[in-house]
Amino acid sequence: MVTVSDKWDKRVGQWHDHVTSAAAFGKVLDRIIVVSQPQPSDVCVDLGAGTGFVTTALAPLVASLHAVDISPAMTEALARRTADAGLVNVSTEVTDLRAFPLPPSYADLIVSSYALHHLTDAGPFPLLLFAPGFLQCAGAYSDLLQAWASAGYVLAAVNFPHTNCHLGTEANEADLVNQPRDMSYVLTRLLALSARPGDCSRACWTRTRSARPVSLMAATRSPPSRPTPAVPIADSRRWQ
Repeated sequence: MVTVSDKWDKRVGQWHDHVTSAAAFGKVLDRIIVVSQPQPSDVCVDLGAGTGFVTTALAPLVASLHAVDISPAMTEALARRTADAGLVNVSTEVTDLRAFPLPPSYADLIVSSYALHHLTDAGPFPLLLFAPGFLQCAGAYSDLLQAWASAGYVLAAVNFPHTNCHLGTEANEADLVNQPRDMSYVLTRLLALSARPGDCSRACWTRTRSARPVSLMAATRSPPSRPTPAVPIADSRRWQ
């Protein structure tokens, strides 16, 4: 029986050329760098690091980077590549991501590109739908939301279209009566998304200690004549 590890070991010779020559991968990498906002003091983990496409770009921008992959051949290629580049702050580990023992509060930044959609899990996972107060947004509750996400919940925090923190004096308090309908709409869309594979095939990221725990925006369509509620989603186990 061919394992996932065997599959990727056989692709090591062509994989790095593939990801470095395709323009789409370059756009994903650029987006990861912009959104994840790496800091010089960050302890970073790259999940499903492969031959180091993301690792080699992030390593010069952070204090340390731990690259994890299920393929020994991929990991060896990554280690050679980072050594040749003089990236002494990179460490590697061969493991299945489903059993990766990342200690609590170990990392400041966790990134993953084209990896998490390969994972399988029986599920289903519990869903929490969070509604911030009037003139509030999900970011104000980042510590609470991160605690829930770290506990294994799929978490959706709704920023309401007419009462969120960005509106200031334009916020409409009378629109609070519509929030149950917004929540119902978001829940319906999330349940529809859960019926098909999540869009984690391209890139996912989350910060784990100091910054935003909600980083992936769900694509939804608005009900008639009403703006779409913004739905940031954080999930420490799976991105839906």
